[in-house]
Amino acid sequence: MLLSCWALKGGVGTTVVTAALGLTLNRAGHDVLLVDLAGDLPATLGLPASAVRVSNQGSTLADVIVVLGADFKP
Repeated sequence: MLLSCWALKGGVGTTVVTAALGLTLNRAGHDVLLVDLAGDLPATLGLPASAVRVSNQGSTLADVIVVLGADFKP
């Protein structure tokens, strides 16, 4: 299954809705990959800055991946 959440302008809650959907699906037993091209998702999930790997390249999705373990609780 592929879900895409996007909006034409910022500030409409797309990141919060995407995070909530991802967490809900994960808790229901589904594997979830969240891709946030705006970079707001780690803060929305309450991750510490040390959990975010930032690349100065930014040319691939691998440069912006944040891996959450099964024990992650927001």
